[in-house]
Amino acid sequence: MRKHKRIALATGLVAGLLATVSVVAVACNNENKKGTTPSTGVQTQTQVAQNSNLSQTEKDKYEVAGAAWFSSLWNTTSAEKRAMSKNAYETAKASFDKLLEAQKDVFDKDKVTYTPAANGKASTLKVQNTNGKAIPVVFMDIDETILNNYAYQNYVLINKLSYNPKTWNEFVKAEISTELDGAIDFIKHVYSKGGVVMFNSNREQETEKQATINNLVKVKLDEALLPEWVFWMQGVDLGATDKKPWNHIKKDEKGKRVKSNKEDRMNFVNDNKLDLTKEGQDFGNAVQFKTIMRVGDNFDDFNDNATKRKGLEERNKVLDDTLKLFGNSDANVKGVRYEIKEDGSVIKKEQSWSESYVMIGGNASYGGFIDALHKNIYKMKDSEKLELFRTLLKSKLWWEPKAK
Repeated sequence: MRKHKRIALATGLVAGLLATVSVVAVACNNENKKGTTPSTGVQTQTQVAQNSNLSQTEKDKYEVAGAAWFSSLWNTTSAEKRAMSKNAYETAKASFDKLLEAQKDVFDKDKVTYTPAANGKASTLKVQNTNGKAIPVVFMDIDETILNNYAYQNYVLINKLSYNPKTWNEFVKAEISTELDGAIDFIKHVYSKGGVVMFNSNREQETEKQATINNLVKVKLDEALLPEWVFWMQGVDLGATDKKPWNHIKKDEKGKRVKSNKEDRMNFVNDNKLDLTKEGQDFGNAVQFKTIMRVGDNFDDFNDNATKRKGLEERNKVLDDTLKLFGNSDANVKGVRYEIKEDGSVIKKEQSWSESYVMIGGNASYGGFIDALHKNIYKMKDSEKLELFRTLLKSKLWWEPKAK
């Protein structure tokens, strides 16, 4: 998921605070010293704030900021992060194979031919027209799903900054993001089985696509698997009359790029035969795809027509309706789609085929889960945020000391 909104806990909430205090933890040389947590010997944010001469406003900022450091450290350095990603992608391979094998009446795995480079010959990708069946497509988010962008996250945190579209664009164009373990191998696996991977990202189609391609190649994804029609990023024009949305950017009367939801892009691909033709490439002009799997790090990567900018209760209601799809490998469990009607209401429909959802865990720094905490989360004072956080956590609390 792209950081196209404020990166709340990891960035904006720490701005100003770190100018006052630059160290968030104190080593204890393996001793359980007074004022430290028993397991780590590290002072908690609350303890540091209480023992300092900070103002109450500064104490609030300090306490809110604490989690950002551990989230970034975990995503940057931990073995757990790498193991979690690898485990998720290995499981995804098995689910993909089972659903493909069990749905021979839906999917045609003989229309896509990927030939890796060998004996001095360049790699090639061939996609033939479909007839009655569909090519299985896996829709994947990019940021924190395929590419780890914590170099940007850490830049913002350490330099006491907030998310900024200009610096984010500069970071994308630096092409230095690294692979999440297992992601590239999973993509290659999908193609080896006759499937296709499409990228459903909120990176900008118009200005960030080429840098994204370059970065994916740097992490060892074959460029033959990156034709223009696999990119369904922010700005693609689903109303393009030539059925090639990837070649067009939708803009309003003032020339500003118009946003679209990820689910609308997936629904479009499911509903339409596409003309993939381009001079010099061996692609069909009437190709039907259907989504067999969705992979992302944010709940909004799956059915954002129903979850985007929604509160905790609404998002969890959608999860109740779709939980059966996460990790699914049972062809009897059908996929679902949500559509937004003209009056703004959302309707749910069951697909005629089975899908599987794969959540890539670990991104606790930004995403739809923060938006869902409160409709005014980005406008709240730090003291208000702390009160909100405590209230939410108290809904599942072991015990609480009685007030003196």
